[in-house]
Amino acid sequence: MTFAVLAFVSAVIPCKRLKFDRIYKCIEAIALEITVGRKEMIMIGMFRPLRALNGYYQLALEDELSHICNWASLQKGTVAVIGDLNLDRLRPNRSEGKLLIDLESEQELECLIKEPTRIERRGATTTSTLIDVLLSNRPEMFKQCGTYDTALSDHLLIYGLMKETVKRYQDKIITFRNYKNCDMKVYANKLAAAPWH
Repeated sequence: MTFAVLAFVSAVIPCKRLKFDRIYKCIEAIALEITVGRKEMIMIGMFRPLRALNGYYQLALEDELSHICNWASLQKGTVAVIGDLNLDRLRPNRSEGKLLIDLESEQELECLIKEPTRIERRGATTTSTLIDVLLSNRPEMFKQCGTYDTALSDHLLIYGLMKETVKRYQDKIITFRNYKNCDMKVYANKLAAAPWH
């Protein structure tokens, strides 16, 4: 099964897609260099398919997550990681929560989403998990982060509002005349007949 990570960026935000220096087998990821205000940052979108954490797979996942975050930190000082990692941060006593919390500690990242992002109801049982994350090494750049229920998915939408504003440039109107289909003889006759006095 193949998955793809998509990123949509406004046309007014300077953005460039970056290539990773290796191929990842446990996660799908996309890296963007984005300029917000006067600050440049690396934004990484990630998705990890649901799979049990054990043995070699867990070690490989830890290595890939650590490598991506190290790579991003070397590109720019400011890094944000957003995505569905299918690692429940609300359960630090399980291997999936511990893996994510260890990554945050190792990379000096902070999870800016604090409430559950997936609430599943099965009969009388309700389970809440925080598997969609927004991690950043510069949490002070964000003035507000949270979740929003779109009612379109079993996952809540996560968001982060940044303090920096994107500089909007004034529209520039250029007026010109196109002489591509101009008949020069007709044009010369009109100039000769014009009242120049």
